[in-house]
Amino acid sequence: MLRNSEQTPFPATGKPGDAVLREIDQARANDWDWFSLKNLTASYYGGPDVAELAKEAFLRHIGDNVIHQTGLHPSVRKYETEVIDMVKDLFNAPEGATGTITTGGSESILMALKTARDRARELSGITEHQIVVPQSGYAVFNKLCHYLGIEVVQMDRSPGYRADVAGMRDAITGNTIMLVGSAPPFPLANVDPIAEIAALTEAHGIWMQSMPASAASCCPSRARSARRCRSSTSRSPASRRSRPICTNTAIATAAARSSADGNGGEKVVHGSGGMIPLRAAQ
Repeated sequence: MLRNSEQTPFPATGKPGDAVLREIDQARANDWDWFSLKNLTASYYGGPDVAELAKEAFLRHIGDNVIHQTGLHPSVRKYETEVIDMVKDLFNAPEGATGTITTGGSESILMALKTARDRARELSGITEHQIVVPQSGYAVFNKLCHYLGIEVVQMDRSPGYRADVAGMRDAITGNTIMLVGSAPPFPLANVDPIAEIAALTEAHGIWMQSMPASAASCCPSRARSARRCRSSTSRSPASRRSRPICTNTAIATAAARSSADGNGGEKVVHGSGGMIPLRAAQ
């Protein structure tokens, strides 16, 4: 919790607009420029043209309330639907996948954990839920699992600063509902063996969450570019898109109906700000 050294009283009178702006400038004096090339984790700068367009788009909707997207502001619903469709296409989501946009990483991971917990409770009768997390996994998993009554089994080693797949395999029990991988974890730059972790989850019929949002959303484009390069040099047929079981994106969450559940029930997966359910890497 943030606490000021001195309590700020509620002002007795208002201030002129220029005085408010001066205070804002003073408060931001030690802030990093969000467009700085050294600001790698907080904001992502697409260039002055993109920034200007984003500003103009924001101003057009500055008073809109997303809660009223089905009544007062249907344009917001239109944008959300289109963004989710694009993300589903990017990650090769299965037929029937749907989704929603969340406010950010913590909420999305909370939804993913809750959904995995509830699904395991309903379909498998599991009441003492566990997830297996690499040593380098986000601390938010520990915090949110505390909220939800889920035990975190965290690895105590990280060979080559990557997830200990052998240790994760040995840690799986009948109560395990999810494995976690990072692509990559902060502040480390190494990508965990996502395909190997995904294979474990598929073999045990459990879910996987791949973090973080920003990098995971770039992986499909990188994979496609690599395949195009290989195809142009070896003249081999283009391979299918890689399909991790599920991955976080910075945009949307998705839910997929799957007969793999055994009863045709809905299979819901969320991420930061979303998680797209996919098949195992091929």
